[in-house]
Amino acid sequence: MKVPSGEQMEPKISLGTLGKFILDEMHIRNMSMRKFADYVGVSHPTISRLVNGDDPPIPSLDFLAKLASATKIDPCALFELIFPDLAVDLDPDARILATQIGDLSDDAKNMLKTMVVATVLKKSQDAP
Repeated sequence: MKVPSGEQMEPKISLGTLGKFILDEMHIRNMSMRKFADYVGVSHPTISRLVNGDDPPIPSLDFLAKLASATKIDPCALFELIFPDLAVDLDPDARILATQIGDLSDDAKNMLKTMVVATVLKKSQDAP
């Protein structure tokens, strides 16, 4: 998608499709919202708001990683559900890496996140 020079593109956010995906996964597993939230490792209100569309939160990367891991779906596919306009075709190695990151422990994810943020900050400071 090409954006005219100088204009900001606001990505289209589609939380309804994520809510439907969650609802489908709950039905497949025959789980209530509360049980599914526990299964994924998130709060019940988060699942409820996404499924019911009541002021749904924009999911964090941590949430998407937990949901992808619990449902055994490619994390990039979840991202594409939420941001269809920003969907990119990642090479297979990038998809494998995204899945592996989703399977890391919380401590390992936090350490990786810290390293990525430090690298981005360093690069931004080094830029002319």
